Amino acid sequence: MNHVAHKVAKGDLLKKSIILLKAWFTYESSFLGSYASCMATYALYVLVIFIINNHYEDLKNPLDVFRAFFKYWGAFDWNNNIVTLYAPVKA
Repeated sequence: MNHVAHKVAKGDLLKKSIILLKAWFTYESSFLGSYASCMATYALYVLVIFIINNHYEDLKNPLDVFRAFFKYWGAFDWNNNIVTLYAPVKA
């Protein structure tokens, strides 16, 4: 993760965004933790990296990533698509 964070730069945007989202998913929604049949941390990393890969120019701070994360994934067609780091793939 340090290698990817170094490539992203922007003041440790990747690390800070993941920490913010992990905190929200853990303490506000209780939706993080594969041990409890919830979303795995690795899955969160993939979703955050996808957002940064595809919206890099618009993202200045972790709150921008937070907003983009929920805006994009809230409207995503989970029934017909698979997520990769670069683009959705038809299932």
